[in-house]
Amino acid sequence: MKVYTYSRVATPEDDRIAFQEKNLDSFCSKKGFEVLAAFTDVSPDHQLERPGLSAMFEVLSEVEAVVVTSIDRITRSPEHFEQIKAQFRKHDVKLLAIL
Repeated sequence: MKVYTYSRVATPEDDRIAFQEKNLDSFCSKKGFEVLAAFTDVSPDHQLERPGLSAMFEVLSEVEAVVVTSIDRITRSPEHFEQIKAQFRKHDVKLLAIL
């Protein structure tokens, strides 16, 4: 399965981005997923306009799924989640959370 991975932390001081990426790489490798790109953002959750997320949406139709460590890495806002789900549905792309 062709996938993208997406990681996010809220502040530059947060060093968990490498932890997320390592877990995502390990999960995708074990599942036999082909990771076409890894997108990341350093941005508070309340901002829906994020460079990595926006870049991923531009090429979303090229994959079957996006893999995240947990849904809250995409967003914690129910309103934003509905907007994001609409983009995924539009391109028939699954969102897979490993935790």
